[in-house]
Amino acid sequence: MREASYRFRACFRDRWGGYLALVLLLGLVGGVAMAAVAGARRTQSSFPAYLASTNPGDLQAFTEFDPISGTGYSPKVDRAIARVRYVRRAADVIGFDGTLQPLGPARQGGIPGEAPPSVEGSPDGEYFTQDRVSLVQGRMADPSRSDEVVMTAGAAAEEGLHIGSAQRLAFFTTAQVNSPSFAGYPAKPYLVITLKLVGIVTYSAQIVQDDYAALGDQLAVLTPALVRRLESCCAYYSYVSLQLDGGMRHEAAVLSAVRKITPDLGQAGGSQTNAPLVAEAERTIRPEDIAFGVFGLIAALAALVISGQVVSRLVRRNAEDGAVLRALGAGPAMTVSDGLIGVVGAVVTGSLLAVAVAVGLSPLAPIGPVRPVYPDRGIALDWTVLGLGFVLLVVALSGLAVAVAYRASPHRASRAGGDVERGSSVARAAAACGLPPTAVTGIRSALGSGSGREAAPVRSALLGAVIAVVVVVASITFGSSLSFLVSRPALYGWNWDYALLAGFSAEENLPAAETASLLDHDPVVAHWAGVYFEHMKLDGQAVPALVSRPNAPVSPPLLSGHGLQAASQVVLGPVTLAQLHKHVGDTVVAETGQRPPVRLRIAGTATLPTIGGSGNSSLQMGTGAIVAPDLFSA
Repeated sequence: MREASYRFRACFRDRWGGYLALVLLLGLVGGVAMAAVAGARRTQSSFPAYLASTNPGDLQAFTEFDPISGTGYSPKVDRAIARVRYVRRAADVIGFDGTLQPLGPARQGGIPGEAPPSVEGSPDGEYFTQDRVSLVQGRMADPSRSDEVVMTAGAAAEEGLHIGSAQRLAFFTTAQVNSPSFAGYPAKPYLVITLKLVGIVTYSAQIVQDDYAALGDQLAVLTPALVRRLESCCAYYSYVSLQLDGGMRHEAAVLSAVRKITPDLGQAGGSQTNAPLVAEAERTIRPEDIAFGVFGLIAALAALVISGQVVSRLVRRNAEDGAVLRALGAGPAMTVSDGLIGVVGAVVTGSLLAVAVAVGLSPLAPIGPVRPVYPDRGIALDWTVLGLGFVLLVVALSGLAVAVAYRASPHRASRAGGDVERGSSVARAAAACGLPPTAVTGIRSALGSGSGREAAPVRSALLGAVIAVVVVVASITFGSSLSFLVSRPALYGWNWDYALLAGFSAEENLPAAETASLLDHDPVVAHWAGVYFEHMKLDGQAVPALVSRPNAPVSPPLLSGHGLQAASQVVLGPVTLAQLHKHVGDTVVAETGQRPPVRLRIAGTATLPTIGGSGNSSLQMGTGAIVAPDLFSA
């Protein structure tokens, strides 16, 4: 090692260019690879990280809906819920959708008296301190002021508002609204107030959202000061967001206690957690996460292959010097280690530079829909990726350098029968087969690795070319497949031309007889089917359901089995089928809460569309069930 160290110092001036090239190549390409893999991990965990930053509630429970209960909002109910065992904190949310109207159209083509987007607020900090909304533009409303409001972008666009716009709203009492003589809001309002839009916000349910859900997800948030003025007189509905001790371990006990406190609201009531929201967000983000990670792995492979070529070249160029050293009496250890100090040092230095580059690029992650509201987009140190990446680069490339140095050692060449270039085995086979000399020479030139200073890393060059072709072909194939998918709605469940949806309650649904008569006699309607949306449990797992008559002429496209032919059958999305660990032909126990549990046979699977009813988590592509109406109340 003393002689090898001397040789390194003496020859550094002639060899530093190769070492620098290896350091820069390894640092840049390896750094990009580490940054991409770390960014993929950061992207996949971005939504839970964002959600945690909003101080979220664990459980939301509907507590009052005036059209059904007629009791009005009661702070006593919410205070009683706050005292339930395992409830750490409770925040009330009050909605005013049915007790207010804009005074005059704010947007072009608007209708006087037309209902605005959902208007909610909290007297005790919801949206401001718990389940915080994220500011996109402008500023948050001052909680102590009654004349300021923030809205989602969709709500502002629907109302034709922008930052600084003002809108006059009239609030009516629930007693006025429930009066038989109250129609068209002719009565004197309880309160008329002008609200100034000071900020555009978004919230957790909007971060990762399909187009269907976005249609009705428009929200205006009133300040606590205004809500306190209106809560006792004008509440249309209310729910409570609960933070529980121990997370969701005590969900069942808390829900049981809440149901005893709140009135029976039927289908308008219920509860929800953030679990479906997180699952949907992670499922939506996963393609970007996979693409980011695959890019990182390809970059890592490129770093190893290209750097391996450089390492091999740096080591092999000293082969002739090794023969001279051996002639001067150097032993095997000396000839093998000659030149390795510089190469291994360059590998370690380049790997350290790769770590620094990855850290410097970390603010570019996460990518995707969560990025605008991600709580910390600064430097991130993913020690798992950085540590494993550093070790992989150092061990793989240093090991390659040692292996190449050992193979090129003059002592090993002497034992093998002399340092004679054997050439390509393919070229020798071509010569043995009687191919023309021009063909043999061409093959030998292309595949022969050479020796000494003429040596070339043929194998790694061929491997790099193969990888490049594979990446290009895979990218083109993926792009064309994705384009094919998005241009054909039937492939993701929308195998009909038009959908007419209505109804928040039974009174607002499409009238069956009149609708059927119109569609049956419409010459441009080839086929139609009526459906509605429900929630149910299959083998204890909550599943959104599309309720349709058996043998309906229009239904989501089938993937396997057959469609719904009897009330004793169910058609599932493939994701739901996998979650239930079932197969076509198996049975599941269906619970609707409206009829006794029944056992259904899985008739087939279908590509379900993203569609659903108001207030319910909707079907997703591949997630949900198609069932008959016999399972539910009339």
